[in-house]
Amino acid sequence: KLRNSTPNFMVYGELGRYPLEINVKVRMITFWARLFSSSYNKLSSKLYHIAEYFNTTWYNYIRKILDECGLSYIWQTKSIKSVEWLRKTVFFRLKDQFFQKWKSEMYNSPKGVLYRCYKHELVLENYLMSLPYKFAVSFCKFRTCNCNLPIETGRWTNIPRDERICNLCDRQEIGDEFHYIFNCNNITIKNSRKNYLAQYFNKYPNIYKLDILFNLRNKNHLIKLVKFINVVVKRVSSPG
Repeated sequence: KLRNSTPNFMVYGELGRYPLEINVKVRMITFWARLFSSSYNKLSSKLYHIAEYFNTTWYNYIRKILDECGLSYIWQTKSIKSVEWLRKTVFFRLKDQFFQKWKSEMYNSPKGVLYRCYKHELVLENYLMSLPYKFAVSFCKFRTCNCNLPIETGRWTNIPRDERICNLCDRQEIGDEFHYIFNCNNITIKNSRKNYLAQYFNKYPNIYKLDILFNLRNKNHLIKLVKFINVVVKRVSSPG
């Protein structure tokens, strides 16, 4: 239910998943390790040595994977502790590399300014499993910049970030998720905020409270939050 323009770091982040190419590369390396360590009398081993002689694309890609993992010496020596050791080593190094890339993209993307304030680990978000489907979709869209808030629609027309102002109230603040959750004084949003959010969140708003709110685990509290978010989204979509 997300737009195609949704950053991959958000999609992977909400699902707590890693790219499938990691599994593919691990299986390739495992297969390769078994080939060169098996008996030369096996047909598969003989075919491997032929591929080695002709310097095939597959053969070169195996070398590339090992280079990516800092294991170039294995290519040179063709010596490993065990196939299982190599499989685990490649798997964990590729995962670690992706995790570093994920964090880098999140911290360098304009869309990650608020997202990184409440997304700390690459794990499956609890709300996707605990909330009813329609509520999970609504919350996921709000967390991943898939609602027509000024902070997002302003990107489509290249409006500078500091000029993407909320047009529902007089606070002259950027119309982002933080503004609508805590500060917007539009009467409809203000009343809904009091009805759906605990009093703690209605006073002295800050990023710490946004973090707590977006990582709630209590199902009933989450449903109230999403009901409030739905009011915000509906109001923003119909400003007249």
